[in-house]
Amino acid sequence: LKVCISGGSAIKESAFTLMNALGYTIFNGYGMTEIGITSADIAVKPKKKSYDSIGAPFPSSEYSISERGTLLIKGGTVCKKMIIDGVAEENSGWFDSGDLARADEKGRYFILGRESDLVFSDNGENLNPNLCEEAYDLPHAVNFSVVGDEKNERLVLVAEVPNDLTDTQKEELIAAINA
Repeated sequence: LKVCISGGSAIKESAFTLMNALGYTIFNGYGMTEIGITSADIAVKPKKKSYDSIGAPFPSSEYSISERGTLLIKGGTVCKKMIIDGVAEENSGWFDSGDLARADEKGRYFILGRESDLVFSDNGENLNPNLCEEAYDLPHAVNFSVVGDEKNERLVLVAEVPNDLTDTQKEELIAAINA
């Protein structure tokens, strides 16, 4: 095994660190059925690797960020036509991935979540569940996730806790959530 590329969804930092620590070189990549694989963060030096970067686009592709903050992709592997609700639509050149993204000063790109996952609060602010989830450090939670409610108007935190959670641990968990 020479190299692994993770793609399809975000890789957890702990999985990224573990795989590299075990000696399996793993990189974070980016691709979709409609575009193929268009990038990977292929930094050679371990300290330069970023578990959350998808890297810069391969020479066969170009990236741009739309006014809405979504990743746009152009290149030879991008599909030319898509059938949406039974209607064939031509690709105008730039494919809008629907993934919220940002670029850094080094030309690396980072996926921040899906535009369709945004929650629109009462005050008009767009809330990104992925970024909110990253802000939480929940003691005693086995797993947790932040999602939008049924109408995508409020954020909801769903946490899995162990069966033997003590009252003190429960209070600590609730305090962390409220903080």
